[in-house]
Amino acid sequence: MLALPLRTKLYADEWYVGDTNLASARGLVQQYHYSRSASPQGVHLHGLFLRGDFQCYGVAWWIPAMAGTINRYNPGGIRTTLTLHRLVVHPAVPTNGASFLLGRSIRRIAADGRYNTLVTYADTWRGHTGAIYKATNWHYEGLSGAYTIWLDENGNLKSKRDGLAGRNHVTPQQLQAEGCASAGQYAKHVYTMRLKLKAQPTQFALWSA
Repeated sequence: MLALPLRTKLYADEWYVGDTNLASARGLVQQYHYSRSASPQGVHLHGLFLRGDFQCYGVAWWIPAMAGTINRYNPGGIRTTLTLHRLVVHPAVPTNGASFLLGRSIRRIAADGRYNTLVTYADTWRGHTGAIYKATNWHYEGLSGAYTIWLDENGNLKSKRDGLAGRNHVTPQQLQAEGCASAGQYAKHVYTMRLKLKAQPTQFALWSA
């Protein structure tokens, strides 16, 4: 692993975005994303790389959109809608690294030609407003419905679905039995982006952990 450039800003000639592997994506989410969890499924895993270095310094993790999301924001788009599931960068990455990763990731999806709608969320529980999505030309759709936040005994977020831990669904009763407690209900800011398809939509190239 090379030493990261001592810069406060990321320069495009020093970095690039390409496909990454599940192990690298999982490691970044577990270490640096507040959720510490992720879906067992995905369509695209795009990584942030320093040129000349094989270490992955960020990941944009895209998954198929849920049925309710598709019905609301892209009716009929079961095969052409993706959700940005996780976006995370190593803390040593220079400023604007996340927006660079996201922008290049979207370019790759557009070039793929199968998806015309992207959806992402910003958690009000974390105080997130979606500033990065505003800065990268997403369309604000308003707030989602409220959902319950569960925290473990150490104050860490616990998800009812966590592919990294091999659990696809856990009931509130099970979470309580594990010592978790509800921290209240919170909504999410919803953003969408429309892409122009460059090819006829095909079936999802979906993988599962």
